[in-house]
Amino acid sequence: DADPAFTYGMPGTYRTAETVRTKGPYEPPMKHLVQGAYTNEWVESAMTKQSSLPKKTYVPPVPTRAAIGHAIGAQQKYLRQPAGGEEWKMTKFRTTGSKVSQYMGGRTGTSAAAA
Repeated sequence: DADPAFTYGMPGTYRTAETVRTKGPYEPPMKHLVQGAYTNEWVESAMTKQSSLPKKTYVPPVPTRAAIGHAIGAQQKYLRQPAGGEEWKMTKFRTTGSKVSQYMGGRTGTSAAAA
């Protein structure tokens, strides 16, 4: 820089017109800043601004055509009644009996038929 006294940004003593209008022409005492006297000041000002705004109404989301199509496909796939008959088994295990007599949901097919 050509001017050695030039500095970037605002000097620490500069106060904007908005700051002077809301806070006054003088800086707050350092003691109050250190002791946290202004802790809730921003929250209170934000709450007053929020209360002056109009209430937002809830707008439910609108499903897209693709989402509707996926939902219809899922209904057709999962809400279909299961086909009758016995459960599928590999052919080499159809002749062997079950060695588990009970599971978390109740009894197995062979032990339930025996009971």
